[in-house]
Amino acid sequence: MTVAEKVSTVRHAGTGQHAKWLIYYLGENIFQRQARGGRKASRAIVTTVSGTELAGIVEAGLPVSAAEFLRQRTHMSVKRFGQFIPRSTLESKRKSAEQTLSAEQSDRIMRIAEIYARAAEVFGDSDRAERWMKRTNPQMPDGRTPEEMLLTSYGARHVDDVLTRLEHGIPA
Repeated sequence: MTVAEKVSTVRHAGTGQHAKWLIYYLGENIFQRQARGGRKASRAIVTTVSGTELAGIVEAGLPVSAAEFLRQRTHMSVKRFGQFIPRSTLESKRKSAEQTLSAEQSDRIMRIAEIYARAAEVFGDSDRAERWMKRTNPQMPDGRTPEEMLLTSYGARHVDDVLTRLEHGIPA
């Protein structure tokens, strides 16, 4: 089964598109189920991902590779990404035996992935979503970009609200 086929089987909180985009931005490895005895299931196909499961994934800590994957998928500069998690932190985590981000760092990464996934849902593809995320926007304070707003959970909520209005045809 190809990655695209696996991605198409995922469902998240009732919206398969959102989970598809989360996998696109974070990589499918974070969604592998734990087999009995604590081993990772080698070829588990994720068919549902609840909000509770996502919270558990974040609390357990995302792998450093998910952060790197996200930065590459969003084409975010190293400097901008360093505002979320410093490069030195990622490098030291990558060299450690655990290679797992803290819950707080994982939450930041999931926040970025969630909003990029939401934008991709609204705009229909990742390229259009990325262009929107990186352009200054009159709905953002002080001429900021939606991407710049992701530094805080409140900023991310504002971006999500704007995306919801756009999705429903309400002038943002």
